[in-house]
Amino acid sequence: MIGAYVICVRLLYLDQQVSKIVSEVNDENDQTRYSLTTIVIGFLLCALIIFWIAPNLAHTADRLASITGLGRTFFGTVFVATMTSLPEAISTIASIRLKAIDMAIGNIFGSNAFNMLILALTDFASPQPVLSLVFPVHAITAASVVLTTGVTILCLLYRAEKRIWIIEPDAALILILVLGSLLLVYLNR
Repeated sequence: MIGAYVICVRLLYLDQQVSKIVSEVNDENDQTRYSLTTIVIGFLLCALIIFWIAPNLAHTADRLASITGLGRTFFGTVFVATMTSLPEAISTIASIRLKAIDMAIGNIFGSNAFNMLILALTDFASPQPVLSLVFPVHAITAASVVLTTGVTILCLLYRAEKRIWIIEPDAALILILVLGSLLLVYLNR
């Protein structure tokens, strides 16, 4: 997984270099200008906050999973994943508001790929293979992620051009797959 991640990152970099795809953000509407130092300090401060909060989140989630009776697997799959994805969601929304749609989509897929890299790296911190220590119900989550990612890739290629009611058909399909996957994990917890 680590090798695949490195190769994919390199391919993305080369693709950007070869095709010279540049997305420009309209700076005319952005009245706020920040220095590079201010931006880097803000970024590092946000990273430090996340590093400080993450261990507390894990302990609190473990206690809530026990108290509610939902189980660690379901609680981790739904609530911890939601909480840890909030910074990415905010970044994605901000990118869309800046009309940097490719950055927003790259954030989502990149985060998914990086999370898989983290899974591979956990083997270095564990005396036994990590995946051999978890409940088999995680296979449902993993299969659901693969299926939903595959459908999302097909949706990117299909490119729906109109909405039905308030949502595009491909987005509705992804939502149904995610909700169905969560139901399966809940029923098998």
